[in-house]
Amino acid sequence: MKSFGTRYVARNTRVAAMPSGFKGLTAVIRKGFLFLMLIGIFAVSVNLLVKHMASGVSAIKAGFRLPGIKLPEIKLPFGNMMSEEKFLVDDGQEYVVNSNGKFTIAPANTEGKYLVRLIGMSADEKREEYVKVFRQALAIDRKYLALASDINMRNLKNVIMITTDGATVYFGDSITRDKLENFMIASEKIKETGRKCTTMNLTYDDMVIIK
Repeated sequence: MKSFGTRYVARNTRVAAMPSGFKGLTAVIRKGFLFLMLIGIFAVSVNLLVKHMASGVSAIKAGFRLPGIKLPEIKLPFGNMMSEEKFLVDDGQEYVVNSNGKFTIAPANTEGKYLVRLIGMSADEKREEYVKVFRQALAIDRKYLALASDINMRNLKNVIMITTDGATVYFGDSITRDKLENFMIASEKIKETGRKCTTMNLTYDDMVIIK
Protein backbone atom coordinates (compact mmCIF):
# COMPACT_ATOMS: atom_id res chain seq x y z
CA MET A 1 0.00 0.00 0.00
CA LYS A 2 1.27 3.40 -0.96
CA SER A 3 1.43 6.20 1.61
CA PHE A 4 1.10 9.83 0.61
CA GLY A 5 3.14 12.54 2.36
CA THR A 6 4.14 10.26 5.22
CA ARG A 7 7.52 8.78 5.75
CA TYR A 8 7.83 5.79 8.03
CA VAL A 9 11.09 5.17 9.82
CA ALA A 10 11.94 1.74 11.07
CA ARG A 11 12.67 1.44 14.81
CA ASN A 12 16.17 0.20 14.24
CA THR A 13 17.00 3.18 12.01
CA ARG A 14 19.08 5.90 13.73
CA VAL A 15 17.86 9.44 13.19
CA ALA A 16 20.53 12.10 12.68
CA ALA A 17 20.86 14.14 15.88
CA MET A 18 22.34 17.59 16.60
CA PRO A 19 25.89 17.50 17.99
CA SER A 20 25.95 17.71 21.77
CA GLY A 21 28.33 20.66 21.67
CA PHE A 22 25.93 22.61 19.47
CA LYS A 23 23.05 21.85 21.84
CA GLY A 24 25.05 23.18 24.79
CA LEU A 25 25.92 26.37 22.91
CA THR A 26 22.29 26.92 22.01
CA ALA A 27 21.23 26.51 25.66
CA VAL A 28 23.86 29.01 26.81
CA ILE A 29 22.76 31.56 24.20
CA ARG A 30 19.11 31.08 25.21
CA LYS A 31 19.91 31.55 28.91
CA GLY A 32 22.05 34.60 28.19
CA PHE A 33 19.29 36.16 26.12
CA LEU A 34 16.75 35.57 28.92
CA PHE A 35 19.15 37.04 31.49
CA LEU A 36 19.63 40.19 29.41
CA MET A 37 15.86 40.54 29.04
CA LEU A 38 15.40 40.29 32.83
CA ILE A 39 18.14 42.87 33.42
CA GLY A 40 16.47 45.23 30.96
CA ILE A 41 13.06 44.81 32.59
CA PHE A 42 14.57 45.40 36.05
CA ALA A 43 16.39 48.56 34.90
CA VAL A 44 13.24 49.99 33.34
CA SER A 45 11.22 49.19 36.48
CA VAL A 46 13.75 50.89 38.78
CA ASN A 47 13.88 53.94 36.50
CA LEU A 48 10.10 54.24 36.52
CA LEU A 49 10.00 53.82 40.31
CA VAL A 50 12.58 56.57 40.86
CA LYS A 51 10.74 58.92 38.51
CA HIS A 52 7.46 58.16 40.30
CA MET A 53 8.97 58.86 43.73
CA ALA A 54 10.59 62.08 42.53
CA SER A 55 7.34 63.32 41.02
CA GLY A 56 5.52 62.38 44.24
CA VAL A 57 7.94 64.38 46.38
CA SER A 58 7.65 67.34 44.01
CA ALA A 59 3.88 67.14 44.23
CA ILE A 60 4.01 67.14 48.03
CA LYS A 61 6.38 70.11 48.12
CA ALA A 62 4.30 72.06 45.66
CA GLY A 63 1.06 71.27 47.44
CA PHE A 64 -2.01 69.56 46.05
CA ARG A 65 -4.33 71.45 43.73
CA LEU A 66 -7.73 69.88 43.13
CA PRO A 67 -10.56 71.56 41.22
CA GLY A 68 -12.79 73.47 43.62
CA ILE A 69 -10.79 72.33 46.68
CA LYS A 70 -8.05 74.39 48.26
CA LEU A 71 -5.70 72.46 50.49
CA PRO A 72 -2.85 73.94 52.54
CA GLU A 73 0.68 73.46 51.28
CA ILE A 74 2.42 70.49 52.83
CA LYS A 75 5.98 71.18 53.95
CA LEU A 76 8.37 68.30 54.38
CA PRO A 77 10.47 68.31 57.54
CA PHE A 78 13.65 67.22 55.74
CA GLY A 79 15.29 70.63 56.10
CA ASN A 80 14.80 70.67 59.88
CA MET A 81 16.10 67.13 60.16
CA MET A 82 19.28 67.98 58.27
CA SER A 83 20.16 71.10 60.32
CA GLU A 84 19.35 72.57 63.70
CA GLU A 85 19.74 75.91 65.42
CA LYS A 86 23.08 75.84 67.22
CA PHE A 87 24.53 79.26 68.02
CA LEU A 88 23.48 82.85 68.56
CA VAL A 89 25.81 85.48 67.07
CA ASP A 90 25.61 89.21 67.85
CA ASP A 91 27.22 91.06 64.96
CA GLY A 92 25.44 94.36 65.49
CA GLN A 93 22.45 92.30 64.39
CA GLU A 94 21.56 89.06 66.13
CA TYR A 95 21.80 85.95 63.98
CA VAL A 96 20.89 82.33 64.58
CA VAL A 97 23.52 79.96 63.18
CA ASN A 98 22.37 76.53 62.06
CA SER A 99 24.52 73.41 62.26
CA ASN A 100 25.14 73.73 58.51
CA GLY A 101 26.78 77.14 59.09
CA LYS A 102 23.95 79.23 57.69
CA PHE A 103 23.29 82.61 59.33
CA THR A 104 19.69 83.81 59.56
CA ILE A 105 18.41 86.93 61.29
CA ALA A 106 17.22 85.96 64.77
CA PRO A 107 13.44 86.10 65.13
CA ALA A 108 11.80 87.89 68.04
CA ASN A 109 11.08 84.62 69.89
CA THR A 110 14.72 83.54 70.44
CA GLU A 111 14.56 84.65 74.09
CA GLY A 112 12.70 81.48 75.03
CA LYS A 113 15.30 79.24 73.36
CA TYR A 114 18.63 78.11 74.73
CA LEU A 115 21.40 78.74 72.22
CA VAL A 116 25.12 78.96 72.92
CA ARG A 117 26.41 82.45 72.20
CA LEU A 118 29.28 82.46 69.69
CA ILE A 119 31.49 85.50 70.27
CA GLY A 120 34.05 86.86 67.80
CA MET A 121 32.43 85.50 64.64
CA SER A 122 30.61 87.63 62.07
CA ALA A 123 28.13 86.63 59.40
CA ASP A 124 30.43 87.74 56.56
CA GLU A 125 33.71 86.40 57.98
CA LYS A 126 36.00 85.13 55.19
CA ARG A 127 39.39 84.81 56.91
CA GLU A 128 40.57 81.24 56.67
CA GLU A 129 41.81 80.93 60.26
CA TYR A 130 38.43 82.07 61.62
CA VAL A 131 36.46 79.88 59.23
CA LYS A 132 38.54 76.86 60.32
CA VAL A 133 37.73 77.32 64.04
CA PHE A 134 34.12 78.18 63.16
CA ARG A 135 33.77 74.81 61.42
CA GLN A 136 35.23 73.10 64.48
CA ALA A 137 32.62 74.86 66.62
CA LEU A 138 29.85 73.71 64.28
CA ALA A 139 31.05 70.12 64.70
CA ILE A 140 30.68 70.21 68.51
CA ASP A 141 28.17 67.59 69.57
CA ARG A 142 25.04 68.69 71.39
CA LYS A 143 26.02 66.77 74.54
CA TYR A 144 29.06 69.04 74.96
CA LEU A 145 27.17 72.21 74.09
CA ALA A 146 24.64 71.39 76.81
CA LEU A 147 27.35 72.38 79.32
CA ALA A 148 28.30 75.59 77.47
CA SER A 149 27.03 79.14 77.72
CA ASP A 150 29.45 81.04 75.46
CA ILE A 151 32.26 80.20 73.03
CA ASN A 152 34.68 83.07 72.48
CA MET A 153 36.71 83.08 69.24
CA ARG A 154 38.18 86.56 69.53
CA ASN A 155 41.63 85.14 70.28
CA LEU A 156 42.21 82.22 67.93
CA LYS A 157 45.35 81.24 69.82
CA ASN A 158 43.19 80.40 72.80
CA VAL A 159 39.52 79.76 72.16
CA ILE A 160 37.48 80.02 75.37
CA MET A 161 34.29 78.33 76.47
CA ILE A 162 32.24 79.64 79.38
CA THR A 163 30.25 76.83 80.99
CA THR A 164 26.75 77.07 82.37
CA ASP A 165 28.35 77.00 85.85
CA GLY A 166 30.48 80.03 85.04
CA ALA A 167 33.79 78.18 84.65
CA THR A 168 36.29 79.25 81.98
CA VAL A 169 37.60 76.47 79.71
CA TYR A 170 40.71 77.13 77.58
CA PHE A 171 40.91 75.11 74.34
CA GLY A 172 44.03 76.65 72.83
CA ASP A 173 44.09 77.14 69.05
CA SER A 174 41.65 74.33 68.18
CA ILE A 175 38.47 72.62 69.36
CA THR A 176 39.18 68.93 68.86
CA ARG A 177 37.15 65.87 69.77
CA ASP A 178 39.85 64.73 72.21
CA LYS A 179 39.74 68.04 74.06
CA LEU A 180 35.95 67.92 74.21
CA GLU A 181 36.05 64.38 75.58
CA ASN A 182 38.60 65.41 78.22
CA PHE A 183 36.35 68.34 79.08
CA MET A 184 33.39 66.00 79.56
CA ILE A 185 35.35 63.49 81.69
CA ALA A 186 36.82 66.24 83.87
CA SER A 187 33.39 67.84 84.31
CA GLU A 188 31.91 64.54 85.48
CA LYS A 189 34.76 63.98 87.95
CA ILE A 190 34.33 67.50 89.37
CA LYS A 191 30.62 66.89 89.74
CA GLU A 192 31.29 63.65 91.66
CA THR A 193 33.53 65.43 94.16
CA GLY A 194 31.07 68.25 94.68
CA ARG A 195 33.80 70.83 94.17
CA LYS A 196 33.44 73.94 92.04
CA CYS A 197 35.72 74.54 89.07
CA THR A 198 36.68 78.09 88.06
CA THR A 199 39.10 77.30 85.19
CA MET A 200 39.97 74.28 83.07
CA ASN A 201 43.00 74.21 80.80
CA LEU A 202 42.78 71.78 77.85
CA THR A 203 45.74 73.13 75.89
CA TYR A 204 48.03 70.26 76.90
CA ASP A 205 47.96 66.88 75.13
CA ASP A 206 48.53 64.71 78.18
CA MET A 207 46.85 66.58 81.03
CA VAL A 208 43.92 68.73 82.10
CA ILE A 209 44.66 71.50 84.60
CA ILE A 210 41.71 72.33 86.84
CA LYS A 211 41.51 75.16 89.33
